Amino acid sequence: MRDLRPLLAPTSIAIVGASSRLNTVAARPLENLQMMEYGGALYPINPTAQEIAGIRCYPNLEELPEVPELALLVLPAQHVLPTLESCAQRGVKAAIVISAGFAETGSEGAQAQVKIREVAQRSGMVICGPNSLGVLNFVDRIPMTFGSVADMKDWPGGRVSLVSQSGGLLVGLANRAFDAGVNINYAVATGNEADLKLSETIHYLAEDPGTDVIVVIIEAIRNGPRFLSVCDRLLELGKPLIAYKLARSEKGKAAAQSHTGALAGSYPVLQAVFRQRGVIEAGDLDDLFALAGACAAGRFPTGPGFGVITESGGAGAITADRADDLGLTTATIGKDTAERLKEFVPQFAPEQVTNPFDVTSIIAQNPASVGSMAEAFFDDPAVGGLMVITAGSGEPGKARMQALLDPIQASKKPAFGVVLAGSSATPSYQLLRSNNIPAFHSPGKAVESMAALWHFARARERHKARCQSQEKTAASAANVKEALAGIGSAPTEYDAKRFLKQCGLLVVEERLAQSADQAVDHAKTLGYPVALKVQSPDIIHKTEVGGIRLNLDNAQAIETAYEEIMTGAKKAVPQANIAGMLVSRMVSTPLEFVAGIQVDPTFGPLILFGLGGIWVEVFDEAAMCPAPLIPDDVLEMVNQLRGAALLKGARNMPAVRPEEIQKLLLTLSEIALASQGLLSGIDINPLVPTEDGRLMALDASLFLSRDNS
Repeated sequence: MRDLRPLLAPTSIAIVGASSRLNTVAARPLENLQMMEYGGALYPINPTAQEIAGIRCYPNLEELPEVPELALLVLPAQHVLPTLESCAQRGVKAAIVISAGFAETGSEGAQAQVKIREVAQRSGMVICGPNSLGVLNFVDRIPMTFGSVADMKDWPGGRVSLVSQSGGLLVGLANRAFDAGVNINYAVATGNEADLKLSETIHYLAEDPGTDVIVVIIEAIRNGPRFLSVCDRLLELGKPLIAYKLARSEKGKAAAQSHTGALAGSYPVLQAVFRQRGVIEAGDLDDLFALAGACAAGRFPTGPGFGVITESGGAGAITADRADDLGLTTATIGKDTAERLKEFVPQFAPEQVTNPFDVTSIIAQNPASVGSMAEAFFDDPAVGGLMVITAGSGEPGKARMQALLDPIQASKKPAFGVVLAGSSATPSYQLLRSNNIPAFHSPGKAVESMAALWHFARARERHKARCQSQEKTAASAANVKEALAGIGSAPTEYDAKRFLKQCGLLVVEERLAQSADQAVDHAKTLGYPVALKVQSPDIIHKTEVGGIRLNLDNAQAIETAYEEIMTGAKKAVPQANIAGMLVSRMVSTPLEFVAGIQVDPTFGPLILFGLGGIWVEVFDEAAMCPAPLIPDDVLEMVNQLRGAALLKGARNMPAVRPEEIQKLLLTLSEIALASQGLLSGIDINPLVPTEDGRLMALDASLFLSRDNS
């Protein structure tokens, strides 16, 4: 990992292309640095000026009295590469290229951008950009940007860092973070990423002791394995990564490419990566810093159940409803907790204590009592976190929140304050924020943040299990490669299912016939009725050439079907290499599934599982997850499916044993890892449940990598 300190906290800065024309892109970096009273050496460079803003100006880098740690380039695009070459020769450690006009403009600009990367690789200089808005260091108050930073002096440095591939969002989001009570450490706009990439920046900030939470604005991930590795490192360190993905739609992708030259990848694939690696995805920019504030408190739920103390029954209902939507629950409190809370139940109310705990009349009379209630909830093992909902108005509202401070600080569990009132509750709201307690105005948003914390906590546990699961012998990989070696260079459906069977998966009983007579003999062995399917690596879609016949229940029907299929296939695809006819036992298919392996160009092998047949039209979804999988990943994939109840036998469908789904998907995961570079994908469609709850493959395809085909 490279040292990014010269980029983030340089001791001296040369501004190449600096201008004395006020309020221009070339003038503002120097104006900003002077306004923030930057303590290092500043060197404006402009061959036509003697002095800028009271500082001596130099004609070029060679004339400087020292080698600056950082060069900030605000030049026309055609002058950028020669200037970077000069920086490299002088030993400048880092450069920020604000100049635009590179990959975002087309092929010629892209070629120039490649040359920028080559300069960085040869010299070891860290280059941020081109087309970058710059870097903001809030801790040392160093604004290396042309953006507006007039109120930077009012922003104390914090422990949340921001990395954005969209430079235009950087300064505005930093300001919004401050308004939300979240203080920023560093903010970096990576621009076109000729050299410094998003993943490298995140990695450096992950290891930074002054950063606890990282917020990222993503247009495209350029190095999938590096991003996955960084996400794993963040899980090990216990530092959440909060992401907002731009360019989710086709039009959004086009806009991102025109802006930064980035080719945005598949959004569903990225979501699968986020789910597995514990990345917290913000649905909107408005959510980013509510999530960041919740994470910055440094406390994470111990379970999916949480406690709710509320002075509004309606708000309690909203909380419970949203929890159900997000896979959380209002915890079932223990007997000891119920006994402790009974003293706060009004005499006119039912004696039974429930959660959410509605305490309107009690805390109105005794605001301090909310502290004792919180302690009771925190002490309950079933309670993973706590929300306290109050109107929060005036001094009484502030007194209730004041009573919460000590119990919250004493607990390791997360606690949120939900203040329902507006301006009248400002003192309550500010009291919470000043004590690093996440504060919300919406119960639903508070639940969303609690769910995000639980998502991260579970991902950390899964990461530990995943690391242990990879400590296996090479036996399974050897078995997969041995099975793969026996299928040849042009596998048919028959070859694909032989391979899956060798790997331990259940496939339908079938035989390969080379003649009509042999097909009849196989049918007698298997038992009528049977299906006949042409087998050729040159015929992918068998139905389009009439290459399938079903429910054949006698020898004459098989002989006729055999000849018809052969004639039709040779007529439709004359050059087809036909390996024979597959004779398969007919199987009832009231419920069908699909499963497989897809090799994503950015993130590598993914495992897919979903409902097939008519259910595709109903649900149109498939769960996916990057390999390697562990059992918890399988459970997560199944729970993603809206039709998951069908797996348990809903609507009179045959139930599938959970361990069979686990076996299927974990086996595919092993195959995916062992066959990297050999297979580009596997498609099993359909899979059907057997009477004893197993999953049987009726059809399958193997796709060899181009280098292996």
